[in-house]
Amino acid sequence: MSAIEFMDSLSFAHVMALALLQAAAFFMLYGVAKNRQPGFLDPFTLTIFFSASAWSTVLFLYFTDRCSARLLMSFLLTNVAFFVAYLAAAPRYSRFGGGLPVVGGPQTTLKFKIFGLIVCSLYFSFMAYNLAVFGFGIQHEARLEIYTNSQGLGILKRGMDALMPAAIFVLVRHALREHHFVKICSYILLLLLIFANTVLDGSKSGIVQFALVCVVSVAWFRRWGYLPRVGQFSFVKFVIFAVVAVLVAGAVLAIQMDAYKNFESLRVVGSILLFRLLVAGDIFILAYPNEIIDKIALAYHPLVILFNDPISVFRLMKIEVVPLGNQLYNYFLTDRLVESGGPNSHLAIYSYYLFGDFGGPIFSGIFGLLYGAIRRGVWIAKGGRLVAGAVYVTLLSNASAILIDPSYSVIRLTNILIFLIPVALVFSFTLKVRHEDRGNSAKLV
Repeated sequence: MSAIEFMDSLSFAHVMALALLQAAAFFMLYGVAKNRQPGFLDPFTLTIFFSASAWSTVLFLYFTDRCSARLLMSFLLTNVAFFVAYLAAAPRYSRFGGGLPVVGGPQTTLKFKIFGLIVCSLYFSFMAYNLAVFGFGIQHEARLEIYTNSQGLGILKRGMDALMPAAIFVLVRHALREHHFVKICSYILLLLLIFANTVLDGSKSGIVQFALVCVVSVAWFRRWGYLPRVGQFSFVKFVIFAVVAVLVAGAVLAIQMDAYKNFESLRVVGSILLFRLLVAGDIFILAYPNEIIDKIALAYHPLVILFNDPISVFRLMKIEVVPLGNQLYNYFLTDRLVESGGPNSHLAIYSYYLFGDFGGPIFSGIFGLLYGAIRRGVWIAKGGRLVAGAVYVTLLSNASAILIDPSYSVIRLTNILIFLIPVALVFSFTLKVRHEDRGNSAKLV
């Protein structure tokens, strides 16, 4: 059963029940995780929202006899394993107060300026070259396939994805602390340039990530005393943020579909957005009825499938792994094959697909420990140093989707491995040269 067939089979009462289940699941999951977040506006809140959609979908399938008790138990165990491990590894945010003294003094600012110059130079260079070669992603019918036969130029997109959070962090910091009007305008202009590129790329998730990175950056500055604390983010602010994000995503979708030309097309766009919000767990609609997931065979060893992106990037093996969502689409499609654009593989179903009933919860728990360790290690390790803050925002924004799209999170973390380490090496080398020059100048004096 496809997701469209599933929605067509629902009555208004069913849709309302689905929405109520999603709301209940969201508040339950957020209540469990809220002490591990600095505020409501956190990347993991968005992850919880879409995870709640998966919970409501699976429960609805079970109550309507479209999901077996075994698959429901697998779903529950993998999610419980993730959250137990995550809560054990992640720090309680309440342990840390705001407005703590800044660590490092003037030298921290100098290091941060050099680091920011490197990051922003690389990001905008990649962006300019990418636009010159491929144009705007929103112009293409299949945005995700334009890098397929690009002869290695897909590395540009990887570079932008890896460096964008750090670049935003740098520009937000300068825009908030700068007193010169012209400089403030220049930093804001660069931020708007990043946002415009994200919108014209056609990535709805990229638009949301841009907004969340800005919010998390401000939260980090408050936490370490770089900005005055003017109150925590409220639920009302989150609602405003969510509405704006949905409107911008709808505008991008309308442009892609040329829906702005007539009212009927706009209604279709609204229906698609409602569908994406209520049935973000559409992969379970494809996989759980009639236990279709058990009919999808593993083409490689589970670890090879899990780490296929770094394996392919570093040319360790020649493999072609078809994403699970695309395989499920292709199971139902007989007239054509889907190469991209399939549903996200939520951790619960991805764990079951790779490691089965018993290995799935263990794998899910490992990912929970990993995500909790990322939040703990980078949040407190460097005591408020700005460069560490940029690394924290980069890791957090790229890893926060680990519960709703683990395979894509592995790709994002691979991008950080490819680009963050070289940037750190260049940064360290630059500082070393400056220190040597100062030492030589002091000897001459």
